[in-house]
Amino acid sequence: MKREWGTRFSRRVQLAAALVAASAVLMSTGPGSAASDNAIGPGTTGGSAATTARPVPGTTAFKVVTHNVQRKRPAVDAAIAQAQRYGARAIFLQELCRDDFSMLRERFGRRWTLSFQPKGVHRSRAGARVCVNERYPGQMVPDGVAAIWTGGKTGTPRRFLFRAQDAKHGDKSSGLACVLYASSRVRLCSVHSVYGDTDVRKAQHQEIRDLTASWVAAGSLVVLGGDFNTVPTGSAMRSIYVAGRSAGGRFREVSRAGGMDCRCGAGTTGRKAENRVKFDYIFFSSNAMAVDARRASYALPSRSTTSDHRMLRGYAEVSLPR
Repeated sequence: MKREWGTRFSRRVQLAAALVAASAVLMSTGPGSAASDNAIGPGTTGGSAATTARPVPGTTAFKVVTHNVQRKRPAVDAAIAQAQRYGARAIFLQELCRDDFSMLRERFGRRWTLSFQPKGVHRSRAGARVCVNERYPGQMVPDGVAAIWTGGKTGTPRRFLFRAQDAKHGDKSSGLACVLYASSRVRLCSVHSVYGDTDVRKAQHQEIRDLTASWVAAGSLVVLGGDFNTVPTGSAMRSIYVAGRSAGGRFREVSRAGGMDCRCGAGTTGRKAENRVKFDYIFFSSNAMAVDARRASYALPSRSTTSDHRMLRGYAEVSLPR
């Protein structure tokens, strides 16, 4: 009788332990946890469903959100909300109206560092959305690119003009909006390359390569994000990627295949899946990101924004400069 009671007690202990373990697993992968936030989901490349942002010794999980907001304030609000939920250190915005940047600076300027580079008043086909001056609705104002560091207000905003400009569409001052921090050892830059003119786009990417070369050589971590207006295998991307045939760049993208570098990724433009292509990217300089570094990218569903670009978030484990 005593032996039977002891056996029942032992089984009850084992059952209780199993329930506790199952609860712990559910809590660790539930909504809002690190595992679920960084898990690979629909429209994602690289890693597995168990991939998390927990860094290995000596590295840091660096999170980024980038979005072409298509001159729409609701898309701006959606990108900022997503970045705050995700815990992004860097936010990159493209086709951002000047007045929307002023709004962001008023809201977050006391705790974030923000940089804006206008590219000119948008000219496009009839009916295309333009940036309207909020004080004087009859006037148009420029749109441009913005880079935001959410780690503090002590960063340094910097702007870099491209020599190659798309004058046909009204671009007069297209370039990079950057934020420098940690004594300029970390440099975050938002990119929006020209759309139609292949030669101008190639020239702009070569300028990015040449500009960032000295930064990478000096040991800085350089993070690029934005709308590069071409697919990963496009010839203009040779100046950005470190991977691939004829590649001459210094950057690794957060998308990968088979655990290694690739020039690939989920489509980020177009609201219909069959029409999507990848134009939006998150890059880390290869001096700080190993080829086998844990990383993940996720193109959010179209319903998450009013823009015709899908919002892109991602992270990679990088070595921060000392």
